[in-house]
Amino acid sequence: VESVCMLSTTRVTRRLFCEEGLRLRLRLERSNEKRRACSTWVARKQKGRHVKGMRPVSAVDKDISQSEALELAKTFARRHLLIGSGAGLQYHDPTKAIQDTLTHLQGNEDPVLFIFGGDTADAENPDLGYLVQEVKARSSFACKVLSVQSWKEVDPFVDFVLMYEREFSKDGKEYWGGLVNGKPVAATRFYLSKEMQQLLTSVICIGGGSISRQELSFAIQSGVKHEYIRAEVRNKREGSNPYGPTDDWYQAHHVEKN
Repeated sequence: VESVCMLSTTRVTRRLFCEEGLRLRLRLERSNEKRRACSTWVARKQKGRHVKGMRPVSAVDKDISQSEALELAKTFARRHLLIGSGAGLQYHDPTKAIQDTLTHLQGNEDPVLFIFGGDTADAENPDLGYLVQEVKARSSFACKVLSVQSWKEVDPFVDFVLMYEREFSKDGKEYWGGLVNGKPVAATRFYLSKEMQQLLTSVICIGGGSISRQELSFAIQSGVKHEYIRAEVRNKREGSNPYGPTDDWYQAHHVEKN
């Protein structure tokens, strides 16, 4: 009898979860419709001139605000931030990196929201974007993807996009993420904000370079649960660790302490 009651409770909980998620997504769709209408009106008034701060047309169907993204995250039982190798380093064995990530996520069929920094998915140049695409495609559980980015191009596997204003250093170099003077910048400023930290189930770091190293260090110092997965980089630098800068830091500063 106890087992039947527990099963019934689980089914009711999942049904309520799905209903609440559907209501939020319907609200987001209505909000996007209003935003599209507003953008069209402004564009006509400006007679085709570029208006600073306007949302990119190519991303508007998936575009949500920061507050909407936080509310969206609350409708998922699990929220994982995925960080790792970007276009510069890539993955030497993407199949293994993908499988190792899936193995970590197994054993729980609750719906997941994956959050990442918008890297482009390219099978010939496999970086974090390709890994996120494949993890989503091969998952046995329901999942959605939220991309945090500053450019207009959006891959088909991405379900929601949070656009942020581009940030630059004094010499004009664009920031993609990480920390500057101890403070998060660009994508990191959102997906490791205090508000999102409270919602994250964990940060899953699959190898990576200097930005991932900074983000993982910041997450650990902030008390966010994490999982580190070693992943050999494709574009190795002579005399350096084949697993990348993040692995150097993790092995030296975290593994030894534990």
